[in-house]
Amino acid sequence: FRQNDFAVGLYLDGPQSFHDGYLQAAMGRQNWQAVMAALHRLNQYQVPYNVVCRVTRASVQQPLKLYRFFVENHFWLKKPGARPGFVRDGRDADHFA
Repeated sequence: FRQNDFAVGLYLDGPQSFHDGYLQAAMGRQNWQAVMAALHRLNQYQVPYNVVCRVTRASVQQPLKLYRFFVENHFWLKKPGARPGFVRDGRDADHFA
């Protein structure tokens, strides 16, 4: 993917309880651990990626938990116009609270 300038898109609905809770109710399955393993592999091989987060009933009731998950796992959007993907910058959730 990287060699051909492809970006990969993944659904990640936040913490495992949000992500798997939605999938379990909607589709009868769970895959949070598989998504996190895929993200690790994409980072390992420096493949750019985008994450799509569905806002669910669970996450809308706990927006700070959702926000902190993405901040604490170092998901940051690059500046507009930059190549797709996320960058790690070391800031934590309290920096933005």
